[in-house]
Amino acid sequence: SDKKALNALQQNCLEQIVRDLKQEREGQWLSLQDIHCQTYIQRYALEAIEQGDLDALPEPFYIRAFISKYAIALRLNAADTVARFPIG
Repeated sequence: SDKKALNALQQNCLEQIVRDLKQEREGQWLSLQDIHCQTYIQRYALEAIEQGDLDALPEPFYIRAFISKYAIALRLNAADTVARFPIG
């Protein structure tokens, strides 16, 4: 179904985005706690994002907001980063 295909695509995109965000975070010597303090995104959500766990995350709209805040905390281009995550 279309929904299954979209879910698979979102999962794949999230994993790629997360790989980049995590690499950047570690390169800046920042912990997930540091990101939490800057973004106020709950720790469980940050962990779910870094694990690419779509099921533990809210609606795709909110995932995009999380990705955007995370990217901003790392001084990355949020718009470019968010554009990589499809919402349908």
